[in-house]
Amino acid sequence: MVLDYELPLGRALFSREVSVKPFVDRTDYFGDLREGMDIRTMYEYGVNFLVEIKDYVDFLSKLSFGGSHIKAYQLTGWKIGLGWEF
Repeated sequence: MVLDYELPLGRALFSREVSVKPFVDRTDYFGDLREGMDIRTMYEYGVNFLVEIKDYVDFLSKLSFGGSHIKAYQLTGWKIGLGWEF
């Protein structure tokens, strides 16, 4: 289950509006995966910054950059990502 919502920041980058998209994610593990990893539930909290680029590139609509914090029983991590939307 993922909860996210895109909010405009009122700022511009290269004359394009920048928006922020915070998110919360929960993953539940079952069966052999739960026993092998000793993890029942994993949570991820993060934020992405998005810029519309559809005027520059025909087949892409948005470019995003963000990061998140991951937490589970005996597991803590983070990730940084670059993404795009078609």
